[in-house]
Amino acid sequence: MKGPKKKGKSVQRRHVLSFQVQLSNIRGLHSNLNAIHHHLETDMPHLLFLTETQIRCPPDAAYLNYPGYSLEHHFLQRAGVCVYVRNDITAMTETSASPSS
Repeated sequence: MKGPKKKGKSVQRRHVLSFQVQLSNIRGLHSNLNAIHHHLETDMPHLLFLTETQIRCPPDAAYLNYPGYSLEHHFLQRAGVCVYVRNDITAMTETSASPSS
């Protein structure tokens, strides 16, 4: 049995648009790679920034990739950063954030 109808009131639906940006000080990408890939699979953030990757730039970084994401990086031995960008996001890479002289 249906309840009484409310007159003059309209139902508004809210659409929640979320954009997930996550940051982690990973302290070693190699030792945490499986956890990172699992996190990308389960949480599916739009952007995942990682600091202190602590690896040299390998000749072939393909093993660091994850399906559905592109990887941008600046790896350094005792520092380094990278970002996993979900493929449904349009992103551009700036090679230098410093003003040119």
